[in-house]
Amino acid sequence: MFNLIINIFMFICMYPTLLILYFSQKSAGEARGSALFGIRYSPDWLSKEELTQIQQTYRRRMKRYTIALALSPFVFLPIPYISISITLWMAWLLIAIVLMLLPYAQGFNRMKALKRLRAVPAEQSNNTLYEIKDAGNIRTLYPADWFPLVAINLILPAFTLFHFRGERLWSYSIVILTFSLSTLLLVGCALWMDRMKTQVISRDSDINVNFARANKKLWKGFWLVNCWAMTAYTALMLIYLLSPNPSDRMSFYLILGGSIGLCIFMFLLIARLAAKITRLNHLYDEKADFVPEQDEKGWIGGIFYYNPQDHHTMVANRAGIGTTCNMATPFGKGIAIFTALCLLVIPLSSIWLMLEEFTPPKLTLQDDALMASHINAEYTVPLEDIEFLALLTELPKSTKVVGTNMPALEKGTFRNSTDGRVQECLNPMLEYFLRVETADTIYYLSSYDDDATLEIYESLCQ
Repeated sequence: MFNLIINIFMFICMYPTLLILYFSQKSAGEARGSALFGIRYSPDWLSKEELTQIQQTYRRRMKRYTIALALSPFVFLPIPYISISITLWMAWLLIAIVLMLLPYAQGFNRMKALKRLRAVPAEQSNNTLYEIKDAGNIRTLYPADWFPLVAINLILPAFTLFHFRGERLWSYSIVILTFSLSTLLLVGCALWMDRMKTQVISRDSDINVNFARANKKLWKGFWLVNCWAMTAYTALMLIYLLSPNPSDRMSFYLILGGSIGLCIFMFLLIARLAAKITRLNHLYDEKADFVPEQDEKGWIGGIFYYNPQDHHTMVANRAGIGTTCNMATPFGKGIAIFTALCLLVIPLSSIWLMLEEFTPPKLTLQDDALMASHINAEYTVPLEDIEFLALLTELPKSTKVVGTNMPALEKGTFRNSTDGRVQECLNPMLEYFLRVETADTIYYLSSYDDDATLEIYESLCQ
């Protein structure tokens, strides 16, 4: 059941990324004025039939990749191992980003190859063009819009961590903290997008400014509705946890049902935003009569920019709104190295999770101490300090405070219904467990199998 909750949370956090990537990239395959994939073309070297064929290929690839990515996560749901599920979700996210950008890169390279094949010189200008009129002044998000969200999502987890401190339900505060941090992340994305430079789509400054303002208002509505929905859900969860004696089962169903409902709401919100952006782009298609000239040789797939001759740190994207960094500059190289390190953390974290889940706990009896270990030594209990020893066939109901809580491993500090705060290092799927009591601490322990646990118990009783 716990693994199902983890899968649902991963589904909520990551699945909308696919829809955002699809709808944001879908319009990139449409001709804007006299440009496709950010490359200017003319009927002299590109016929209408070839243009249509390239666009159809792009749309076909986008649909194919999207369907495959949309169906694959449902295979993860029944997997009983948390480490494998999280690893698959991380891999899915990286693959989704690559596959959603791949058709654009293929279309860009196809256009670039045709242009070169037909002896059309690429633009050699290293100038990065920005809209001067009202540059940097087009804002649709103001402090009154985002400050209440930030304040509420800082207060909720702070109150939860303080109120449930030392209580059995303290672990539920992690749920509140997770949703609040997710909401704050969305607020940060909204502010970042709202401060993007005005996109140049026309020689008429008024058209550029009006298009940027309309586009940012659409995104503002999307981010605010999304953030307030997540905040309301987080507040309702906290209200339930504050009720007298909330049950774990009801908490599970509340998290499950609320998360599924929130996920469906987000899907509908994304679809609505995509439809509005598509209508906006069609409205400005005839007015989009300008594509900035940039050195096409400096672009890798139309996505990454590497041009040692261009000393600009940031340049306008070939298509769409926003900027990207020139990876030939010191700042760009620093960003590339930082990104590579972040990507390296993913497989290392997956390996660590698998070691956690698939390495069984172990009990060893030394001359003067009982040692519980899992990967490393976790607890060493001197034999002379043991005041009471019991063999259990059933574990009391417990909640994790700090540590690891997996179907086959409970390790760290827990709070149970019998002894309160205890230390655990055991496999809850086994039949036999040791309860070891000292003057200061109570331990719940097991070895890698029942026979080994029984053997340690018999040795301690002698």
